[in-house]
Amino acid sequence: MRRVKKGATSKRYGEAFKQAIVVEIRSGRTTIGEARRRYGIRGALTIPGWLRRYGGQTMKPRFRRAAKKLNGQSDVRLKRENQELRRALAQVTMEKVLLESLIQESEERLGVDLRKNFGLRR
Repeated sequence: MRRVKKGATSKRYGEAFKQAIVVEIRSGRTTIGEARRRYGIRGALTIPGWLRRYGGQTMKPRFRRAAKKLNGQSDVRLKRENQELRRALAQVTMEKVLLESLIQESEERLGVDLRKNFGLRR
């Protein structure tokens, strides 16, 4: 029979909470230790148990460090890609505004609705 220290209480965590922690760790956004500190999980084997139950085997410590390092590198790549995509979006938006104004000006000068679908049958 296991003895429990006097005054010690055990916490119960919901399934959604457990699965969210597993997803964070599996995606490399956090480590087991960081998750324990952030969410106040005291049991050293609690999260590894969740990883086995909800996400396969636990990662070895050296793989966790490597995943964290790769995650930092991917953040830089993602920021750079985000900037490039924002520039491309701005360019496409400007082209759209230019073409819309060109169509509107042409409609006014010609007196014809150019946005109609001529010759298309439904």
